[in-house]
Amino acid sequence: MTQPAFYQNRAAEPVTHSIWLLLSGFMGVLIGYFEWIANPLIVYSWICARRKHIREALLTSIAATALILSFLLRKKMDWPGVATDTHPDIQGCAAGYWLWLASALAMVIGSGAELVPGVLKSRVVSVPPDQDHRS
Repeated sequence: MTQPAFYQNRAAEPVTHSIWLLLSGFMGVLIGYFEWIANPLIVYSWICARRKHIREALLTSIAATALILSFLLRKKMDWPGVATDTHPDIQGCAAGYWLWLASALAMVIGSGAELVPGVLKSRVVSVPPDQDHRS
C-alpha cells in the first residue's frame, strides 16, 4: 500500500498511490470500476483459508486474480468526484499493482497446493492386502 499503483498522464499528479485507491476505490465500483472488489475477495479468501475452507479460499482468490488482471485492459481512468476536462490515460502499472496481483496469486497457489493433495488422497483407491490379485 506504500507503493504507487499506476501512472497516468496527469500533470498535477502522474502517480496514483495504492493506499488512496484502497481507501476510495469503493466509489469507483459505483461507476463501473469493479477491479476494486478484488480487495474484499482477497480478505475473504484469507478468512476462508484460516478456517480451513480451502475450496472457497481458492475460488475467491481466483476471482480476485481475474478482477486484478482485468485492470490491465483499462486505458483511461475517471476519478469519482474529481472534475477534469480529460480522461487521463493509464501510462503503465507500478509496483503497487504488481504486488496486489502477487498477493492474489499467492493465495491461488497456496490454496491450490493445500487442496490438491486432499483431492488426490480422496481419489486413491487402495486394495486391502488380502485381496491383492498379483499372484
